[in-house]
Amino acid sequence: MLAPLVGAVIAALVSRYLFPTEGLAPEDTANKKIPSN
Repeated sequence: MLAPLVGAVIAALVSRYLFPTEGLAPEDTANKKIPSN
């Protein structure tokens, strides 16, 4: 149950470190996680 959540969190952290210029705001990373547009 927790495995997918942990994987998503790790992926989000890794992407933040790989692409710091994408946006450092938590809201920005949350929006990137769900590209509705």
